[in-house]
Amino acid sequence: MPVYIDFSSGLAPATYMPFADLLYLVQDFAQQSGFRQFYRDHAADYADQIERQRRLVPVHHMWEWMERESPERMDHYAIVFSPLIGGSQSTQRFQENPFDSLYSFRESIMFVNGPDEVQTTGYDTLTQEALQSGIVFTEIDHN
Repeated sequence: MPVYIDFSSGLAPATYMPFADLLYLVQDFAQQSGFRQFYRDHAADYADQIERQRRLVPVHHMWEWMERESPERMDHYAIVFSPLIGGSQSTQRFQENPFDSLYSFRESIMFVNGPDEVQTTGYDTLTQEALQSGIVFTEIDHN
């Protein structure tokens, strides 16, 4: 997948590089930081966060409602969550073969806060679900 970086500040030129050309940097990071061992050591924590996010965000219900109310269609929704987002939620739409409706694939990826932020509020479960779902639904709507 190509990566296009546009520094609109004008301080650096725009560059276009396939991700594969940058893979050595990702591999270097993984090696230098000991990421693989860190991930193995914390795999249970990540699995717990994923399960809590699934309970708080009924994406399938949102998807069904959005397609009833809007002509837009997606083949896949993905949620990437992280405590590092810090409220800077965003979304991105990808489409392969946009001019071939038979073989086209449309995906919406949302980048949102993880479940920890709402679960530390002291609110009841229903309110936590509403808060976290609202974030994801807004990003679905933006896309």
